[in-house]
Amino acid sequence: MVSCTKFKPEVFSSLLISLIGLTLFMASIITNEWVTGEATPSDSEEPGSIKVNYGLFSGSKEENRFGYVISQLSVVCSDGFCMFSCGGKSDLQDILADIQTADTSDGDQLFCDEEKINNNVEFLDKTSVDTSASKYTKSNGRYDKLLLRATMYNTTLAFLCIGLFFAVVNLIFTVINIAHNPISSIFGVDGLVIWNVGVVLSYLLVLILWGAEFTSRLSKNLCISETLRNGGIQWTSEDQASLGYSFWLLIPNMFLHIVNAGILGYRQYKRYYSTASKQSKNLQMKVQETAEGKDMLY
Repeated sequence: MVSCTKFKPEVFSSLLISLIGLTLFMASIITNEWVTGEATPSDSEEPGSIKVNYGLFSGSKEENRFGYVISQLSVVCSDGFCMFSCGGKSDLQDILADIQTADTSDGDQLFCDEEKINNNVEFLDKTSVDTSASKYTKSNGRYDKLLLRATMYNTTLAFLCIGLFFAVVNLIFTVINIAHNPISSIFGVDGLVIWNVGVVLSYLLVLILWGAEFTSRLSKNLCISETLRNGGIQWTSEDQASLGYSFWLLIPNMFLHIVNAGILGYRQYKRYYSTASKQSKNLQMKVQETAEGKDMLY
């Protein structure tokens, strides 16, 4: 039977910090506030506005133009690009097509089941839009600098998953180290330092990737149907978008794991790697050898 360890205050504090970090991670993922913004008509004389907020998987938009409409958004991807739409791939494929089958004033209402808050809003018939694949051709490149790139989106999700993996492994082995003394260093406190560093690096890459994509694309266009379409009323969201609190939650989460790694790393250094620790170990070994009769004076 493996005996219980002595009390390790650093490991106990690490467990609490890890739980807080995991809670912040879950809050960041399930909330739809990675990007928030507003789209308005390019012509200042045109009325209306569209307020948008979304996370990595879903979001919503509130359109106020001759009525009030709420739409639930989700990420849709096609041909290497992604956008936030309630119309699925049909909306994105229609935007990427050379022949625009809908104008900006209606946007993805052609493809969505909208929640009508005000009955003054009229919707076009979905059946009037031909979305057959044979009608699609590659666009002229106009959207290459507007739409969210699928590679960047998928890479961001990948590093989030890697960070979550390291966070869960760190939590599991923290509990194990509270109850036992693992023989292998990778499963012991040294391993906890590695897992926490892995979490920090993964979250840092997420912040860099999503921040870069926001700066280069999402800050100029919110990637919703209205701001991407040609014809009709032109909507713009340039300089009207910002990174939401769901994104910024990764920063305190990252610093929590930095604190974890620092505390545990300092503990290991103080106990095993510092000069004082080495001298203490050498003295202990000499005393033990003397007690065993290996150093006898005659």
